[in-house]
Parts: sequence; structure tokens; C-alpha cells
Amino acid sequence: MTKKELVQKEREPIYDSAIPQLPPFPLVGRAEVLEAIKQWIWTADDELNDGGGTVALYGTPGVGKTALATALAHDPEVRAYFLDGVLWAGLGLAPDPTTILNRWGTLLDVSPTVQAKQKSDEWRRLLQEAIGERAFLIVLDDAWRIEDARNLQIGGPYCAYLITTRSSEVAATLAGEGAVKVEELSQEEGVQLLQMLVPGLDMTEKAQQLVQAVAGLPLALKLLGNYVRKQAYSGRTRRIIAALERIERLDERLSIQEPQAPTEQHPSLNADLPLSLRAVIAISEHQLPEQLQRAFYALATIPAKPNTFSEEMACAVMNCTVEQFHLVRDSGLLELSSQGRYTIHQTVHDYAWQRLHEVGGLEKAYCRLLSYLMDFGEMYQKEYELLQQECVTTLACLEQIVGMGKGKEFAELFLMYVPFLMSTAHYEITRQLALRAEAIGWEYKAPVLVVRALFYQGQVLQKLAHLAQAEECFRGALELAQQMNNEEYICSALTEPGWIESKRGPYEQAEQHLLDGLYMANKL
Repeated sequence: MTKKELVQKEREPIYDSAIPQLPPFPLVGRAEVLEAIKQWIWTADDELNDGGGTVALYGTPGVGKTALATALAHDPEVRAYFLDGVLWAGLGLAPDPTTILNRWGTLLDVSPTVQAKQKSDEWRRLLQEAIGERAFLIVLDDAWRIEDARNLQIGGPYCAYLITTRSSEVAATLAGEGAVKVEELSQEEGVQLLQMLVPGLDMTEKAQQLVQAVAGLPLALKLLGNYVRKQAYSGRTRRIIAALERIERLDERLSIQEPQAPTEQHPSLNADLPLSLRAVIAISEHQLPEQLQRAFYALATIPAKPNTFSEEMACAVMNCTVEQFHLVRDSGLLELSSQGRYTIHQTVHDYAWQRLHEVGGLEKAYCRLLSYLMDFGEMYQKEYELLQQECVTTLACLEQIVGMGKGKEFAELFLMYVPFLMSTAHYEITRQLALRAEAIGWEYKAPVLVVRALFYQGQVLQKLAHLAQAEECFRGALELAQQMNNEEYICSALTEPGWIESKRGPYEQAEQHLLDGLYMANKL
């Protein structure tokens, strides 16, 4: 045993009373990330690398960063490694470093008389001297600003820091390579958590639906599970069914709440406020200027994770500058995805969607998205790899604007993207969109749109080997093109059925159609 270990053995370890209690249920789906964090702390501490023995957990509000930190603070291996104990500080939006340092001073057995006489810088230095070569894990929970965390980094060479934050920038700055993104639970893990929270209730199918609805966010699952369990205590089937039906609604899922336990108080939420998904997400929203809050809501027009979007798209939809978008990004409301793109978690998306409806900005936001997609499609109409990145958003936009009565805009966007959809084998989607485009064409008395929609339907059906149906579509397009006396469309509508007939007969008719098409092509 080393001299350092002998000295440590003579002292009782210190475990900060601010450390939250372990929940009654074990963490689900976190074994791998817990082990990875521990290994990083051991390695960083041994090598004294650039991170200085610092790990920073970051991620979406409610993803379980504090729960992981709590589990690590109670972990037997962690406590065995940091023989002198664990210090904890909940920072939040407006941390009180003096109160935190004074509590630590008391724990470190520094005289209250000495505390009262010292200025803040001198007090930090005295605490650092009191820690000396002692081995503490120092947990800084819910850090919003880099300087707030650094003001409390008073440990010595044998201490390590575990920081939680919503901001990837704060995490990267404070921990370097020790920044760890905390992901939501998988479908299987989410169902396991719900079944643990609501034991004895056969809700496997409903659990799967709920996990999908909140995209595996642990806080959401915990709140929903606790709510259903409370209703199940009555034993009345009607109440349980009513509870399950209630949380199917987006606004209800955001509103389900429970009181904060004194030992589990959220650092950024007033103690007298109940804990809810809405309240936790609103903390980030309220860090933005009011105008930028409204701009953020517009991102609900872009589909949620796993879909991604570019900074350019976000700025166009939000009608904001790059600098303003970065404020939203740094608030923890968005996640950085691959290749410099971004994504928004389903629960944050739901929150923004509801707020967008409340402020009445839905149609304007979709108009901005539509304008961006039209410009993007025109600029990159042949660059299918780029169009593929925005495919999910484009299809979702088409779905929404047709329901807003914007048939003309639907047709323009569809016709711009349909060559890409066909070339990338999105056949069934193309057929459904073409059917809508045809209906819009008849409604708006736009025969050219009807012809093109019928033509694309025929092409899709031909690709799917539904040749008789394809031929019917081409014939419909031909009849209308002839009524319009549009030679270009007549040529196309003759040639395509000619190719079909050349495969299945009648062959004389096929030859005639192809010759007629060739004749029309030569006239163009």
C-alpha cells in the first residue's frame, strides 16, 4: 500500500449531502455508457491528459445526464477509486458559487471563521490547499456556462470532474475528448423501463407505441410510467384505459407532471414547480430572446430525428441569421448530427409544434420551408446525393401543404423533385404523389399538370410491372395531350405505350405507336 493510500485510509470519505438519492428503479440501457465513462476517468486520471480527468455528459433535455451522474456518484467502483469521496454541485441557470464553496469548506473541515474572512479567489485557493492530494470525484451538474464550471474546479492532481450540460460546446470546451453524448433509449430498452415502472400491467403493445411517441427519452418515459402506475393503483380498468388514452395526445404527454423530490431537485427549475417535459424543455427555450423563441418554433416544420437538416435550411425556415441560429443550437434544443447537419429530438419537436400552433405561425413557417426547398431543388436538381439528404423533409412538406389548400405549390414542388424520386426508386411514394397531383390538376383546371401526373403514374406502374394499368395512364395522358394539341406530350404519351405493347402485344399497334411517336419527335 502506498503512503498516499495509507493516509487516505486514516480519513473517512466525504459524500456530499447534495448528491441525489438513487431512484427506486435501476437504470435501464446504461451499462455500456457507465462503463465507458468510468474507463475514461481512470485513463484520464492516470495519464493526466488534456481533459485533466474531466468527463462532460451532454445531450437533449431529459435524456438522463443527471441520472448517469447520480449512478456514478453512488457506484462502488467509483467510490473505491476516489477514496476521499464525492463532492456535488447543482449549478443551473444562476449558480451560487459562494454557497457551494462554503458547503464544501464545511465538508473539508475548514474553519467557518476562516471562511468568513476570505475573498472568493482566496477562498478557492484555500479549498484547493485543503483538498491537496486527496482523491475526490467532483460532480458539476447542469452547467450552462463554461465559467460557472471552471469557478468550481478546485480539485488537486488526484481529483476528477464529471460535468453534465445540455450544450455540446460547453462539454467540448471543458472536457475535450472526454465529452460524451448521452443518447436516448432504444425501443427495447424503453419498453423495459415502462414495464419496470408499471409492473403487472399487460401494456406491451401500448408501451411500444409510447416509446416511439417520445423517441425513447428517459424523462418522458419515467413521467408517463409513473402516471399510469398511479392510475393502476385503483385497480379500475376504466381509469387505466383513460390514462393510456390521455397520454396518446401530444399536449398531454408534454403536460404530465409530478412534484420534485427535495433530494432530486432540478438545478434550473424552481423547487416549488412540478417536473414535466414541458417545463424541462422550456428552460432552454427561455434562454433565447422572445423573437428567437418564435423563430425556433418554426423548426417544427422539419421532421424530427432521425431526419437531419442543414444550417442553411434552419436559417431559412426560422428567418434568422447564422449567429441567431447558433444561439438556438447552443441552448441544447438541437443535436449536432453527422457532416455538420442537425437534428431535433421528437419531444422537443412536439414542444415546438405545439407552440407554433399557439402563436399562429404554422402557415408562414411552411411557406418559408417551401421556398427554400424550391430554390434548393432548382439549384441541385441533378445532384441526387444532396436531394436525398432533404428527401424526408421534402415529402413531409408536400404532405402538409396539400392539406393547407396550396395545390399549386404542391404541384410545383412535386414536379421539381419527381425525376429524383423516380431515379432513386421511390416508386410507391411517387405514385401516391402523382395521384394527388392529378386530382389537383383537375381541380385547378390545369390540363398540363394532369397529363404530367398521368405520365408519371404510368412510368411508376411500368417499373412495378403493372403494364395494363400503366398503359391506361398513358392513354389518358395521350387523349388529354391531343385535346391540348401539345405535340411534346403527344410524343411522350405515344412512345411509352408503344414500348409496353412491344413487350406484350399487340405488336402491330406497338409499331404504329412508336412510329407516330418518332414522327412527332422529328416535328419538335
